[in-house]
Amino acid sequence: GELNRDKEEGNEQTLRVKRIITHPGYSRTNLSHNIALLELAKPAKLNNYIRKVCITKRKRDVALENPPNYGTVAGWGTTRKIRLGYPVGPLSAKLLQVTVPIVSNEECKRASIYTYDSAFTFCAGFRRKPLAPCFGDVGSPMVIQSPRTGRWVIVGLFGWSEGCAQPRKYAYYTRVSKYRRWIHSIVKRTRLQ
Repeated sequence: GELNRDKEEGNEQTLRVKRIITHPGYSRTNLSHNIALLELAKPAKLNNYIRKVCITKRKRDVALENPPNYGTVAGWGTTRKIRLGYPVGPLSAKLLQVTVPIVSNEECKRASIYTYDSAFTFCAGFRRKPLAPCFGDVGSPMVIQSPRTGRWVIVGLFGWSEGCAQPRKYAYYTRVSKYRRWIHSIVKRTRLQ
């Protein structure tokens, strides 16, 4: 429920993390399988500021396969436009969000100097507008509102970018739909304990 880290607004909850469960295939070298789950010591109290997000029921996200769709990312990262190798500015005190277009796999591969597995990763962002998640936003969710149900569905987790808001340098996300089975198996095991 935190919206502004500089002041208490009454919607915040402090939750203790009991355990961090990193995907067994995670690699620090190439950031493959860049996803983890947090098991909370006590459940969060759901309200207008703290809600669950849906995970797609499919192994693939149709929304990611037919650009240009738009996704929304929220985080407290730096608000300065940054190039790789330059100092990172201060983090935002207020929760910010940006809505960005999802980019085709072909364009993502052309734009990056790094190789990545497009089966597990996708990219999003503007070619020229300086709007993107940045340093401090890593792990932030990208959500899309389902036109059919109106529910918010998580499609990605911000993983990395080559600088922030640079021309033709997109932000890269872990495809959450590819980890649906793994997520459900962990949740099921955790509930049984």
